[in-house]
Amino acid sequence: MKKYIYTLSLLFSFLAAPAQLKIAQVYIAPFRHDADGAYTLIHDDFGAEYARGIEEYIDTMNYNRKLPICFAAIVGECDQEDWTKAKDMIGHGHQILNHSMTHKCGQVQSWCTFGNWNEKDFPTEIDKSTELILKNTGKHPAFFVFPFDLFTDTMLHYLEAKHYIGARAGKQNILNSAVLSDPFLLNFAVFRPGEPVSALNDMADKATQSKSWAVRVMHGIEDESWAQITAEEYATHLDYLQQQVKQNKLWMATLSDVVTYQYNKEAAVTKIAEQNKDGLPTKIIVELKNIKLPSGDLMSHDTLTIVLKHLKATPKTISQSQLYIPFEIRDDKVIFDINLPVNEIVLTY
Repeated sequence: MKKYIYTLSLLFSFLAAPAQLKIAQVYIAPFRHDADGAYTLIHDDFGAEYARGIEEYIDTMNYNRKLPICFAAIVGECDQEDWTKAKDMIGHGHQILNHSMTHKCGQVQSWCTFGNWNEKDFPTEIDKSTELILKNTGKHPAFFVFPFDLFTDTMLHYLEAKHYIGARAGKQNILNSAVLSDPFLLNFAVFRPGEPVSALNDMADKATQSKSWAVRVMHGIEDESWAQITAEEYATHLDYLQQQVKQNKLWMATLSDVVTYQYNKEAAVTKIAEQNKDGLPTKIIVELKNIKLPSGDLMSHDTLTIVLKHLKATPKTISQSQLYIPFEIRDDKVIFDINLPVNEIVLTY
């Protein structure tokens, strides 16, 4: 009987004990806008006559949906009309990539009838193509896309010495982590002839489900390019991406957008510096570690998304350098963007 009473006493003590309060937390979102995953769409062979659909369809269809993409230029095939279009596309938020001067194979392959290039061709395939993109668009290309995805380690080292941020030279059909790795070894998946168009949406879904970054490679629309698809099929894919973006499942961005975010995320450390009597954070500090960042316009932005969790009340205002920051309440989280550098963020309730 005594044992029974003692057990009941312990049970009542446990039930009467106050629930443990969760402590407010602050962290940097893995992807911008605290999206579940990221998605980058690259269209190869801009400038080639057989890939005119990139200029005729892809720019407008993405721009109208506010979806930025990358386009990889075969520089030696670009004429003045192509350069004018390239500048328009850059103005629409798209990013130009260097796809070499002549689109030759970077390794000797039995099937390659296009010719080969190696170290002796660097002045043309890398240096001259870089100079022409900069001259005709005002942008130094931040990333190199190897024709037929054939390359050597020497090519990668040379690109790094020439102040590129990275290259599409990782593994195929593999997603990229949300944690910064080697931007010269970006993983990707190529859309191939005969592949179902549903595979495009499937890859975006895999990125959100695994909290990863997908890099999808395509070519033209309704033209003579390799693995081209119809405008209707492409529109269906873009509509799906737009829906995923609106639902905060996906962040669709250029290579520079995502890599820049990862660099900034790696460099930043955030913590709650002050709280009020109710335990609500009133000041957040963002400190930057001393890491090497790419320079110049190769970095596309200086924005990070901050997430606050376990708040007992919603802030009335959030400000950075005495300027109010818009914020969003989503899934019991307070989410907002900051611009770097910043010393402190102030919250009122």
